[in-house]
Amino acid sequence: MGNKWATIVMKKIYCLLMLILFINSANAQYVDLGLPSRTLWKESNEEGFYTHRDAVSEFGATLPTKEQYMELIDVCKWKWQDGGFIVVGPNRNSIFFPAKGAYNSGGYIDTVYGYSGYYWTVAVNNLKMGWYIKFIESAKPVIMNGGLDTDNSDFFCPVRLVKLNTNL
Repeated sequence: MGNKWATIVMKKIYCLLMLILFINSANAQYVDLGLPSRTLWKESNEEGFYTHRDAVSEFGATLPTKEQYMELIDVCKWKWQDGGFIVVGPNRNSIFFPAKGAYNSGGYIDTVYGYSGYYWTVAVNNLKMGWYIKFIESAKPVIMNGGLDTDNSDFFCPVRLVKLNTNL
C-alpha cells in the first residue's frame, strides 16, 4: 500500500511541476525585433547549461535554427556591453546575450566569464544536428561546428528560445 501511495503522490507532483513549467513558458516575455521571418526571441536565457541532447529533449522546436541565428547576425546590430552583446533589431527593440562561456566535463572551455558566449541551435529539418553560435568581445558572432551530433554529451551551452509571431 505504501508504494502505491508514493507512486500516486509522485505522479501528482510531476503533473504540478509540468503545469508550472507550462505556465512559466506561456508567460515568458518574447521580444519582436522586427525581423523579416517574424521570429520572436525570448528576452532572457533559460537557466543553466545544457548538452545539445538535453536542450533538444527539453525545448525541441523552440530552439532557434541556424537560419534564425544567421538572420539575427545579418539583420540586427550587435554592440558589446557589460559582458555580452546587446542585439538591436530593425524596429529598435533589443535583447541581451550574456557571455556565459561554455564547458565540458573537464571544466570551462572559455574560462573568462563575460568574454565569450555560446548558444545552441538546431538544423531546420533535423533537430538532432547540433550547431552553436559563438561570440567574443571583439567580433560579431559566427555559427560553429555544424554537424555536431546530439550524442555528444560532453559540451554544455546556454539556451535562448524563440517562437514565431502569429499576430500578424
